[in-house]
Parts: sequence; C-alpha cells; structure tokens
Amino acid sequence: MALLDNLKRIASVVNEMQNIELYQLIIDAQRQAFDLQTENAELKKKNEELLDIKELERKVVPSKGSTVIHLSDDEKKIDYCAICWGKDKMLIQMGHPLSLMAERVSHILECHACKNRCRV
Repeated sequence: MALLDNLKRIASVVNEMQNIELYQLIIDAQRQAFDLQTENAELKKKNEELLDIKELERKVVPSKGSTVIHLSDDEKKIDYCAICWGKDKMLIQMGHPLSLMAERVSHILECHACKNRCRV
C-alpha cells in the first residue's frame, strides 16, 4: 500500500532528524493505516462471501416438504438440509442415518450437522 510506504519513508527521515515526538506520531499513523488495511481486506472478504450466498439463494429450491432443499442447476438433485440453510446459510448434504441403514429404512434422510430428519 502506497500510504504505508510513504509513512515508512517519512518515519525514516524524521528518525534521522531525531524528533522523537514526531517519529512516534508517524509510527502511530502507520499502525492505524495497517489496521485500516486489515479491516478493509476483511470487509472485502465478507462482501465476497455475502455475494456468494446471494447467488446461492437464487438457486435454492424447496423440495419434499420444508426440510430439504435442492439447487436449481444441480442435475443430480442432491438433498440439502433446509434447516441448516435457513439458519446458517450452509449447504449440508442429507444422508441416510447409519442407525437406520441397518434396518433398511431408506426413505429417511438425516442431516449430520443438526440431526434434522425427513421422509423422502
């Protein structure tokens, strides 16, 4: 960042002048500029994540009642947990619970994250 580079050059010149008070002010400004740069990077990342979620929201299609969703462009029609999507915007794939697989009850799906179960 050009601002940080300029502050470093100014700090070097002020240090040579041996003006400790001005040097400390520049060091504080450098720290603040670095903090702003870090915050800006975090905000950009959060913005990208929100844009990705918005894009996914356009693709989410409720299915089989209200506890399973699909993505409109998914040819495989993978079952995702509507509870996890609604709560945390997480796409958690539903699966057959191990406890029920032994009983051959294949028409029940379970979310491994929230334990939401639904009949299909």
